[in-house]
Amino acid sequence: MKKKNEKSFKQFLINHAVKIWIGIVVLSLVGMVVYAAYPNKQNVLKRVIATSADRNIRFSSNYLEEGNTKFRTIVNPGNLDISVFVRNYTKNNDGLRYPKDINYQFKATLTDVTGIRPGEEGYNAHIAEVLGETETVTIALTGGNTITLSRNTTEDTLNSTLAKGDARQDEFKVHFPSEESKVCVILTATPVGNYPDLAPISAILSVSNREPSQADGWKGSFNDSRADDKGPDAYDAYNYTLTGHGLCTGASFSWDSTKVDVNRQYLTNHLGADFEHPIDLGDGWKKVMITVGTGSGSQSIVRYDFQIYKVGNTSFTRWEDLENSVIFSDGLTQ
Repeated sequence: MKKKNEKSFKQFLINHAVKIWIGIVVLSLVGMVVYAAYPNKQNVLKRVIATSADRNIRFSSNYLEEGNTKFRTIVNPGNLDISVFVRNYTKNNDGLRYPKDINYQFKATLTDVTGIRPGEEGYNAHIAEVLGETETVTIALTGGNTITLSRNTTEDTLNSTLAKGDARQDEFKVHFPSEESKVCVILTATPVGNYPDLAPISAILSVSNREPSQADGWKGSFNDSRADDKGPDAYDAYNYTLTGHGLCTGASFSWDSTKVDVNRQYLTNHLGADFEHPIDLGDGWKKVMITVGTGSGSQSIVRYDFQIYKVGNTSFTRWEDLENSVIFSDGLTQ
């Protein structure tokens, strides 16, 4: 019986030799493809990482930047105009130019120091507080068109092209209504078309014809939505904003550590807080000293945003209870 089985198996191998050989080859090829695919994927990933870490973006500006939209107060004594440039080369080297024409859209949107945008709750009321009924903000493309923003038209766009070849830049002249105006404008330049290596650049700008002074002061507030159907317990974390003008080196932030905690990394990196040695105020309250308004001149910082987190099973049924869990002092106003 054993010999018969061996003979049958050998006959099976002879009859199906070609099919077996093809199967072995296919499996080998599949193994090769899988082996080759993973190294290629890893190589692509390495290239992306290297490009992100050290890339020269050939779509730049003197104020607009890629990533998070930054606030800047441009100090321009005796002048309520800001010249914003958009360029087809890297920020620090006009020899590194984009190889193709760059078609882009330049969008301007009215806002205030809270950064509120159209469609967000209370937007029209915010704009009415910082812009008079007949006041306007104009944005003019040198050699091109002009748009005018007002309470009725809070957002508009311009289109332009930076031609390939020479180093080129477009100038947009932003004119603010008055020295007293607290209106700000969100400016965003967005490439339109197939530009996989380019991204939008933006900033939020305001203008001042005097250097901010320490006496201007700062204030802190929560800026989460307070719609009728949303109380503080609808959130696990909250957005806290510091706004103001001038350099304050004696500011402080205090919090009830039994109820909330703060984004310590942000306060450490941006405001110089020392969480290794906080001041113990008793009853769970802690305090750190911070510095706000660290910029000066055209780089003056007018806003900081960070997060406040609930601790444990803390519950806030009223916004007032949440507000009473933190205290910000600029060291100037009482």
